[in-house]
Amino acid sequence: MKKASEIEDCDDCPLYKNDCPGGWVGGPGGTPIEPPCCSWDGDEEIYEGMYAEIDYSPQKLKWMQEDFERREAEKKKADKRAENETTYREELQWIST
Repeated sequence: MKKASEIEDCDDCPLYKNDCPGGWVGGPGGTPIEPPCCSWDGDEEIYEGMYAEIDYSPQKLKWMQEDFERREAEKKKADKRAENETTYREELQWIST
């Protein structure tokens, strides 16, 4: 068991090769999937097996990538809709003045 602040790189990490493939994993389409250490603040106790439930299999990465892309598409659609509504309101305001 180690404190997160004591871990310098993947080779020092108890999770490396068993619970985490190390570094950033590329999903289908090339989008990186961040390793668990990206969310650590330095005080956590890190031990082998703590992330054993995370599946880095190609199929799981594909599903994670598809879910990410779906959420991004929904966000872009909502942003575009909000932008169009703002433009429409501005045009109505300009016409009424």
